[in-house]
Amino acid sequence: METEKKKRCPKGMMRNKQGECVVKPAPKAPKAAKSPSPVEKTPSPVEKSPVAAATTKKRCPKGMTRNKQGICMPNHDKTLKKYTKILEERRKCIQLHMERLK
Repeated sequence: METEKKKRCPKGMMRNKQGECVVKPAPKAPKAAKSPSPVEKTPSPVEKSPVAAATTKKRCPKGMTRNKQGICMPNHDKTLKKYTKILEERRKCIQLHMERLK
């Protein structure tokens, strides 16, 4: 008891409920948008300032996500330990550098 596979309908046609290929109905015309009334003000397009484009932030490295302050923070405990270790090393380097400058 094998079912017979139906062939595809040609372009511009579709299968009806009886399984026959029939011509597709014409697409419906889109509804016309209402014109704004003269009382309403049309909003002017907001221009992007060059400062906003220059302040885009780079992606965080793998295993990190950006927090509310915009700082890349680690996702998991494993990366957290690694991240805190790196921060401690950086703080020590900065302190040594500041002492040398004095």
